[in-house]
Amino acid sequence: LKDAKWHPEISLTQHGVWSKALTRLCQWLLPVILLLHALAVVNLDAWVAQLWQELYTWPQLHWAMIEALVAAIAFVVWISGFFLINEIPFMKRYRMVVREESHPSGTHCMSEKTKHRVWSSFPVYVLSIFALHLVRSAPKVQHEVPTAARLLVELFLGIWAYDF
Repeated sequence: LKDAKWHPEISLTQHGVWSKALTRLCQWLLPVILLLHALAVVNLDAWVAQLWQELYTWPQLHWAMIEALVAAIAFVVWISGFFLINEIPFMKRYRMVVREESHPSGTHCMSEKTKHRVWSSFPVYVLSIFALHLVRSAPKVQHEVPTAARLLVELFLGIWAYDF
């Protein structure tokens, strides 16, 4: 990584019109939806309430281990997905750090050590949560519908707390 070149911004002038449009859509979609909700044009609370009421009827939502399983499966899927994307030649131009390939051509970038670490994290995480539930019961899923603001704040804080 010592010869890596840092790209603080991905230049949109190097890419096509659809790439630029998709990038701008991703950048502006959530702020526009939140603005429309604040202006009472879109009622996110009604959407959240409808989704919550539907999900609450699912028996799987009330399993004590559902949160741990969703988190662990999402972790494995995202890590595996990023390693897969790393192998697609046309996606390499979007890297923020440009570096030489560290693996021979035609081989996968994920070493056996890395594969072991990614896949072993799944049972370690799930079993540690299971062990916690043996000494302390999981809280029940609340029946009251959260507001859209509460859902977004809890989601944001959960991601922030997990990543930092």
